[in-house]
Amino acid sequence: MQSVVVEAEKYSLTTGKGSYTLLGWWRFCYLHSFETKQHTIYWNDKVFSGTSEGPEMVRGGGLLVIGQDQDRMGGGYTFSQSLNAVVADLRLYNRTLTNSEALDFVSCKETHLDPQPLVSFPDFKNNWKIEGSVNIEDLNLADICQKESSFLIMFPEAWSFSQAVAMCNNVGGSLPIPISARENEQILSFLNPYIPYCSDAHGYSIALGMLKKYETHSHYHYKSGENITYSNFLYRRDEDSNCVAIAVTEDDYGYWYYSKCDLELCTICNFTSVTHLKDGQYTCDDGTCISIDHRCDLLAHCPDLTDEINCNTVKLSETYIWELPPPLPDGSPTQVSVFVNITSVRDVSLIDLSISFDMILVFTWRDPRLTFQHLRDNMDQNPVREGVGVWHPEVFMEDGDGSSVDVQVRGRQTFVRRVGPPNPDIPTRLKEGRQSINIQIYPRTVYTMLI
Repeated sequence: MQSVVVEAEKYSLTTGKGSYTLLGWWRFCYLHSFETKQHTIYWNDKVFSGTSEGPEMVRGGGLLVIGQDQDRMGGGYTFSQSLNAVVADLRLYNRTLTNSEALDFVSCKETHLDPQPLVSFPDFKNNWKIEGSVNIEDLNLADICQKESSFLIMFPEAWSFSQAVAMCNNVGGSLPIPISARENEQILSFLNPYIPYCSDAHGYSIALGMLKKYETHSHYHYKSGENITYSNFLYRRDEDSNCVAIAVTEDDYGYWYYSKCDLELCTICNFTSVTHLKDGQYTCDDGTCISIDHRCDLLAHCPDLTDEINCNTVKLSETYIWELPPPLPDGSPTQVSVFVNITSVRDVSLIDLSISFDMILVFTWRDPRLTFQHLRDNMDQNPVREGVGVWHPEVFMEDGDGSSVDVQVRGRQTFVRRVGPPNPDIPTRLKEGRQSINIQIYPRTVYTMLI
């Protein structure tokens, strides 16, 4: 979920919540009336309106910085508050635009508004001071207003056509199909750094996402079946093959040839969004998506079994010493609860004054030094795996006279009991959790260990 935050002096407005794809153009227009306290936000095809408190006017004498938050005027910059994006056609007017004018702007229609904006981008050299890692390029209105943007990712491994299709499908993409000379050039430009690693003896580099119809010798999209009208064949060889590859040799650079579908080539996948992962799903390492409920549930659901990898419930810090008991703030001993369940009495001897029986001991304690992850409501699914060194109570048994007791331990297992919600997301974690895009990390103080 993203939202719009507008701040002026001590006032702050958060509105316009919605889901938007990354790596695409967002067209945005904010209108504010200081007299009526009304505001309207135009964000792509969505409109948000409301009332909000704010200053009577925006005072002059300040410093306008684009792409960086100021903690103080002209300074207090931090990397985490920098804008990592492309900004085009920025305008600041000293009047409220009309509804039709704002709609024309976010609809990418040519606009010639009077008076001219107080701030705009046309003259960078005279009106702006550029600092930091900033690139300046000229963009066409058509580039900004294209309805669907896309990007390419290279997988420099040799795969057959069917394997390449499966890989792109798993990661939410598709094999590229240039539908114009410009798009063909874009693919070649992207492909160029990989040519030394991704060309076979024939000079073929990657497979394109089209197949040949033998009856008509036309071509169609391998997914949708739609006919492909653009063609860039130099001449047609291997007519008995119905897959198409792009060549990168000097004589036929960028031209297409028929290739055998079992020919193993590098793979480029075309994407229109960063991820096709839906809420409540987990991504296996091979790109397959499964329900997040299957993550670390002690059953493998990913084809490559990666949903059951790195499933330790306990995270140990570098300073953790498992030989020492959990410390308490007041220095008192660690509290350990004991539950005893005698399951059977094997033997009672009056002559030896002895008794033999089976019992289950359950110890419960809290260890604030530990952090937990992947916890489930069912405690039996939260085992602490063998080899993870966590502190646990040592057990010593003696009879009424203080004599030692012969104890045979038949098994021991440590579990974590979940009693609260996870902590907020940590953006640096890459794997999905049960409610968000990250592993769920649970607070240290509200979970109990049982043995």
